[in-house]
Amino acid sequence: PGRLRIAFSSDADVAVDPEIASRVRDVAVLCEQLGHEVEECCPQTQALRELQVVVFAAHMAAQPVSDRSLLDPANAIAAEFGDGISASDYVRAIDGLHAESRGVIAFWDEYDILITPTFPQTAPRIGEMGADPATAGQEHLDWLSFTYPANCTGQPAVSLPLATHSNGLPIGIQLVGPPQGEAVILALSAQLEAAQPWELRPSAGWE
Repeated sequence: PGRLRIAFSSDADVAVDPEIASRVRDVAVLCEQLGHEVEECCPQTQALRELQVVVFAAHMAAQPVSDRSLLDPANAIAAEFGDGISASDYVRAIDGLHAESRGVIAFWDEYDILITPTFPQTAPRIGEMGADPATAGQEHLDWLSFTYPANCTGQPAVSLPLATHSNGLPIGIQLVGPPQGEAVILALSAQLEAAQPWELRPSAGWE
């Protein structure tokens, strides 16, 4: 990929497993060893969270579902919340997402790639997350703290299986590129795979 300007961060508004944060730093060090320019920093994406909640809920409310009791309870709650969103609320949220996204994307004027965890924690056991429908939406957003910003801005991103937690579960490392930057994240992905082949990574405990 040539010499890239790489930013990395494990900062989030939720608790991040220290071991996951450490593995992100390890990948940043590996990138530096591969000749890239590396710095610890990240764009500010917090404002995207509540804006996307409004857009998602409005879309859920607009689905042609005659019997919402058939929906996942968390989606039914989102649809009910969406019923109370006005057209002007929806337009303001869309406009806000566009404005905030432009600010986030400007970060890539100075950097080629951002490295983050894919998720702040390793995978939960089935049934542990979202057990209470009333709080499931916020739990899921917490879980997606590092991934939903790219969904909001439309930037390309990839999750690489570059590490394994001491509990035996895989740790995903996310690379986020600039708009239409698929080529650069794929090139760095290939370089990282060659430097640290993931088929050799320990996989005990995945089951």
